Amino acid sequence: MFDIKAWERGAISSGQDEVYRELDRGRAWKVGVVARRAGTDRWDLLIEVIILLFPEPPEVEIPRLEASLMCLKDLDALGYSLAHEDNGCVSCELKVTTKRFDEKRKKVLAILDSTMG
Repeated sequence: MFDIKAWERGAISSGQDEVYRELDRGRAWKVGVVARRAGTDRWDLLIEVIILLFPEPPEVEIPRLEASLMCLKDLDALGYSLAHEDNGCVSCELKVTTKRFDEKRKKVLAILDSTMG
């Protein structure tokens, strides 16, 4: 089991403005946790989901794109911010608390499993 509180303490004491750790990965997605400095004494904790729209270039798989769209709609409905990246990925972020981290991680993994397999 991932100890989010210990990881967050280490991230904050690292001296960096942003720290990332990958937690889960599928063929066309990955889930990580981000600690990002949001002020002099304030940090945001986020769950980040990266959706690879084209996991095996140059192939365009319509069923994979449809599954990705379903997943993105679900994440958007849950309040994730969505941003297109230059490499053909969509980055999805949700600010969370350490208390609700495990719950939110399980929820996003269930969505990824049901939509993207």
